[in-house]
Amino acid sequence: MTCKLKIHPCDLQDKDGFLRFLHENAVNGLNVVWVFKSFSIFKTAKAGETARYTMLFPCISDRKGNLCIMGNGLGIFNAKAAASEAKTDEWETALLQHYPAFTGRTRRLTLRWSLTLCLLLILCILFARSVYELSHAMAMSASEILRLLFPHASRGLIFSIIGLLCFSLFSCFLEYRADQMHKAGLSQAAACGVAYRQPPSRDNMIYAKNLLCTLRAFLVPAIYLLLLYLLA
Repeated sequence: MTCKLKIHPCDLQDKDGFLRFLHENAVNGLNVVWVFKSFSIFKTAKAGETARYTMLFPCISDRKGNLCIMGNGLGIFNAKAAASEAKTDEWETALLQHYPAFTGRTRRLTLRWSLTLCLLLILCILFARSVYELSHAMAMSASEILRLLFPHASRGLIFSIIGLLCFSLFSCFLEYRADQMHKAGLSQAAACGVAYRQPPSRDNMIYAKNLLCTLRAFLVPAIYLLLLYLLA
């Protein structure tokens, strides 16, 4: 079995667009096995097998054999398995009613995550500045000061940590802006009684945001490992 990771070209708020993304891959012989917020994992399908999918929110089904029920209450099913599922509300209205839960971005959680990253970034910048000033006062290089304070530290390591923190902050900002854009679009679509579609002019931005968020998912553990290595 061959597995492939693919970045989402559109966000989960765009139901028709995301289902089109899944169906296009199914036609090309790739069935989705795991869905995350910014990327999905596909596996090679059996010969002659073409899956069809549907999405429900909020999803209360607990039946086995369906594709996945995500932690935010979004259910993604094989179309045949979900044919008997009752849809209690329109997609746009349901998302607007439970939008913080759908995005996993409550105000308190967003504030806490942003403050933590900002605090870490400020501390790293202040530390780098202090090392620079101390090196001038003691007539030593910054690298020598770092080696005295942290045996495993180096200038490159410090700047790597600061760079990763800046990258994480930027990706969080893009994610927040995209969620707000989708919320405004969902409100307008619900008021007009039409299905929400991600603005085509924002497709490149959404893909770039999902790419950065996917990289962040793998790079954030690297930040903690670098900090542990620095303090060891």
